[in-house]
Amino acid sequence: MTPFKIQDLTNDISGLAELNKYNQNYFTYSCSELNMQEVTKDFALLQEYTKAYHRRHSKITPSVGDFLFLPDGQVVYFCSIYDSKAQTCGGGSFHLTPSGYLSYSGCLDSGISFSDIELTNKAYVLRIWFCHRGYLCGGCGIYAHIQCRVWKTKVGANLFGIPQVETFRRRKLKEQSELITKIDGNGHLKEVLVTGHDKMINSIDADHLIPLFGLSPKLGPIADWGLNIDKAQIAVNTYDYSTNVEGIYAIGDINTYPGKLKLILCGFHEAALMAHSAFKYIYPDKHLSFKYTTVNGVNAF
Repeated sequence: MTPFKIQDLTNDISGLAELNKYNQNYFTYSCSELNMQEVTKDFALLQEYTKAYHRRHSKITPSVGDFLFLPDGQVVYFCSIYDSKAQTCGGGSFHLTPSGYLSYSGCLDSGISFSDIELTNKAYVLRIWFCHRGYLCGGCGIYAHIQCRVWKTKVGANLFGIPQVETFRRRKLKEQSELITKIDGNGHLKEVLVTGHDKMINSIDADHLIPLFGLSPKLGPIADWGLNIDKAQIAVNTYDYSTNVEGIYAIGDINTYPGKLKLILCGFHEAALMAHSAFKYIYPDKHLSFKYTTVNGVNAF
């Protein structure tokens, strides 16, 4: 389910009629036009039920139908409240009852604790259904959009009970493991062939291809050299950017030290000091002739 915006809220009779323009409850066999008298009666019920729904709200606990924004940008719905936890779902059927209770039909997740979420000042619109004329029977559903609150997760929240988080992470890893193996077309781009992590080749129709350069910082075999590693980066001595292993230096994004700035300018500085130290290490008996290219030119070396 995709959350609706506030402008999609069913706030008048015409809005309810538009949302249910093919609903069998508003047609008769003798008339092909929408029965606006029935729509008007149901809209009055919707207003009554919606007011009852909002009266049930608490500032410290979510309500069924409220939205939860996840750190990765996904949106899930609260579909069951119990004890100090709220179960979530990615979609389903929400039935608004006369008492304002919103019941849910669909799959449930393990949920999240109240202590891991906080209420925002935002609002989204949820698609619900209620009973035509207020009577529950087969085919009685009337659809509408009601306003619901939006919650967000706190920093460090336990999200293990929300499987959409792990599903999203795996999908991103899958996308990162895909490889463009061929582009095809005659005078203009027609399709791109992509090899997935399962070695299957998929064809994607495309008009444009924009290749972007990205980096995946991995130490690889360097991690086994006995170097001091701090969060996948190599700790160095800022005197000459040497590592704890004699003869090995590290400059640029691969190293780390207090005050480290990942700037090209800093990389040039690190490279200059490292090169002079490395020269002395390789040629301990030679004198380093220090000169400036701006004065003597490159040939002077």
